[in-house]
Amino acid sequence: MEVKQECRFCDELGRHLRQGKEWFRCQHGRFDTVVPRYFAWSGIRQPNKTVAAAQKDCPYFKVHPK
Repeated sequence: MEVKQECRFCDELGRHLRQGKEWFRCQHGRFDTVVPRYFAWSGIRQPNKTVAAAQKDCPYFKVHPK
């Protein structure tokens, strides 16, 4: 089975709780200029322009082992 090269399937994505909300961080800081390296889950679930631009031709993508 081939996995799409999307951030939500990437092993470089880390989950964090901040102010009671779930946030995700790319180990390589490929998203979000407002709050560096952090973005809301909604931007991954239905990729917004920031996430779509970050995951396009990403040299760091590594499939999550799950």
